[in-house]
Amino acid sequence: MAEYIWQSEEEKVIAIGFLAIPNVIQAISATVPANLENRFRREFEGLFDSEYPYVTKPMSKYTWQFRIQLNDTDGCPEAIRNLLDERYGNRINNNALIAELVTNYGFRFKNGIQNVEQIRYCVANIHGERFLRAFDQGFGIYQSFIEEVTDIVTQSRRLPTPNILSYEPRGIARRAGRRRQSTEGTALSQRQISNLGWIGEAYIAYLLEVADSDFLASLDIPPRMGYTFNWFNRGFDEADINSWEDQSVGRGCDIEVILDNGTTIYIEVKSSKREYPYFKMTSNEMRLMEEELEDYVLVKVNYLERLLDDGAPDIISILNPYEQLFHPRQMKEATFIIGGR
Repeated sequence: MAEYIWQSEEEKVIAIGFLAIPNVIQAISATVPANLENRFRREFEGLFDSEYPYVTKPMSKYTWQFRIQLNDTDGCPEAIRNLLDERYGNRINNNALIAELVTNYGFRFKNGIQNVEQIRYCVANIHGERFLRAFDQGFGIYQSFIEEVTDIVTQSRRLPTPNILSYEPRGIARRAGRRRQSTEGTALSQRQISNLGWIGEAYIAYLLEVADSDFLASLDIPPRMGYTFNWFNRGFDEADINSWEDQSVGRGCDIEVILDNGTTIYIEVKSSKREYPYFKMTSNEMRLMEEELEDYVLVKVNYLERLLDDGAPDIISILNPYEQLFHPRQMKEATFIIGGR
């Protein structure tokens, strides 16, 4: 495949910065015909881990095949989007580009996280330190997103009202192989994932503060019913975003809504940058969910990124999720890990 033509040196460095983000790249692989294995090992000596090359039967017509398999392409630079395989949506197949990244820019043929500091050093060495700003722009794409959406949700007096969607049961199974953009893994760090969760909680708290009628209806709160609420992570945006500890840990929910009739509704919020159908529940959340049944609501907030363009996130409120999702009779199968010593 021909060498990719970059629009500018800056565009190239921004793209390299994005690829250097931990967990953006799942693997940089090399599939090599047996008759070319020795040549590959000479040309890329010291630039591959033990799992590569993956050697196939000898072939006379084709050379080796390099691929970058991506975990996450959400919000990626346009140059990266242009490089993606149209069929799979999260793979780069350009041999010349991948060879250049490995040979010149500190990437390796390997599975998992690349050496960020080595890549950054190579960028400075090849392009000059002034281009490190472009590298950091690409590398910081997800953190910039978190900070921008945090500012919007916590500082805006008026936010878009959500699209309220009805819950539809959907079969979800683990699967390998092809994954489209909206259901890929995430390259967000654990701290960024926590921040994204608090942003979603802040949006739900805003809807409760303004008494959004559609959202209240999705919680099955009667019209004109008065209430107060307690959001445990209120104030996360006023603290050091990198040191705030989740205040809902051990409580089994994120928000408590106390109705004037004495009923308490327990809300657990799960949030996504786009639409990601997978989420985790803690043992405390599961316990409270089973205890409270119809007074427990699981609220899924999708497409928080729309807030950047004054768009509306999607919200799915699942009433009594224990009965609808987690009761044993609702499970087709479950996987357990059992160990011994």
